[in-house]
Amino acid sequence: MLFSILGLEVLGVKRTDIEICFAKWFELSRPDLLSEKGKAMWAQPKLAEAIRTMGSVTKKEFYGVFMVLIKKQAQLASHGRKMAPALMGSGYQPAPRIYGE
Repeated sequence: MLFSILGLEVLGVKRTDIEICFAKWFELSRPDLLSEKGKAMWAQPKLAEAIRTMGSVTKKEFYGVFMVLIKKQAQLASHGRKMAPALMGSGYQPAPRIYGE
C-alpha cells in the first residue's frame, strides 16, 4: 500500500485524507525505515513524543484521531488559520524524500 501511495504521488496524484493518514501512521510506527532526513523531521521534541506514545495506539485508534484532526484543519483553514504541517500532511516534505536515501 505504501509504495502504491508513493508511486501515485511521484506521478503527481494528490494524496487523499486516508492515504495521508496511512503514511503518517507508517512513519510513526516504523521510524527505523525513515531516511536521515525523515528521522530528523520526527526528532523535533513534540514529534519525538508522538513516536514514543505510538506503542499504545492501534492503527484504528490512530485513524480515528487523525481524521478528526483533518476535519479540524479544514475548519481552521476556512477561517484563514492552519495547524502544524508536519502533523497533518499538507505542506510537509513528500514521502519520496522521507523514505529511503
